[in-house]
Amino acid sequence: KFVKRLSLVYLFYFILLSPIIVPNRGWLDMGFPDGLLVLVKDMLLRYTYPGSWFLSALVVSSGIVLVLLRMRLKSWLLLTVFFLFYLYLSNMDELPPAWYAPVAWYEVHVRNIGLSFPTALFWISIGACFSTTNIQNLMARFKRYAIGIWGLFFVFFILEFMKVELKGMWIALMVVCLIVLFFNMDLKPSPIYIRLREYSILFFFWHFIVLQVYKVVFHGQHILQFGAWLYPMTLVPVFFIATLILWLENKRYFKWLKYSH
Repeated sequence: KFVKRLSLVYLFYFILLSPIIVPNRGWLDMGFPDGLLVLVKDMLLRYTYPGSWFLSALVVSSGIVLVLLRMRLKSWLLLTVFFLFYLYLSNMDELPPAWYAPVAWYEVHVRNIGLSFPTALFWISIGACFSTTNIQNLMARFKRYAIGIWGLFFVFFILEFMKVELKGMWIALMVVCLIVLFFNMDLKPSPIYIRLREYSILFFFWHFIVLQVYKVVFHGQHILQFGAWLYPMTLVPVFFIATLILWLENKRYFKWLKYSH
C-alpha cells in the first residue's frame, strides 16, 4: 500500500511535468529500446524530474526490504546489515581507497549514491524493524527516560546547528531518539496530522517547481542572488498552491489531485 501510494505520487508529477521533461531528457532521441531502458533506469535508480529521486529511493528500497521479509529474513537482521552498510557509506572518506571502488562504480554508471536507493535501505529497515511488536514493547519501556532522551536529542541538534559534522551512527541515534519519543507520546488522533503530512509532500515537490519557474523568469540568473529573500519568495507561493490543491481535491472534477500527495 505504501509503495503503491508513492508510485502514484511519482506518476502524478511525471505526467504533470512530462511536456517539459520528456523533450529535454533525451529519451525520445535515443530511440527504441535504448530510450525506454534509460527511462526505466532513471525512474528506478536516478531521477526524471527534480525531487523524483527521493520517491524512487523509497519505492525501490521498500520493495527490496519487503521481498527480503517475505523470504523469512528477520527484520532485526536486515536492520543490522543495512546499518553496517549505512556506516560504510557515511564514513567512506575515512576508509582505505580500495573500499571506495564499489561506490565509485555506482556513481559512474548510475549517480551519486547518496541520492539513490542504497542510502534509503537503512531507513526503511528501521521502519520495518520498529513496527514489530517486540521492538514496540521495548520502546515502551523507555517512556520513563523521556527527559534524558530529549536531552540527548537536543545535544545532537545543537551540534548540528553549530556546524559540527555528525556522521553515520550519530545521525541514526538522533533519528531513533525521535522515534522512541514520539512513540511514547500520548497523542490523540487528529486530522491535523494527516493535513501536515499532505502539506509536507506538496511543499517538497512544488518548491522545486517554483524554483524552476524563477530560473525561467529571471533568465537563468543564479537565484541564490536573492539571498534570504528566496525563502519567503518560495514559501508563500508554495503554501498557496498546496492550500489550493487541498481545497480543489474535494470538488467534483478535481478529485484526481489527491494523487499529488
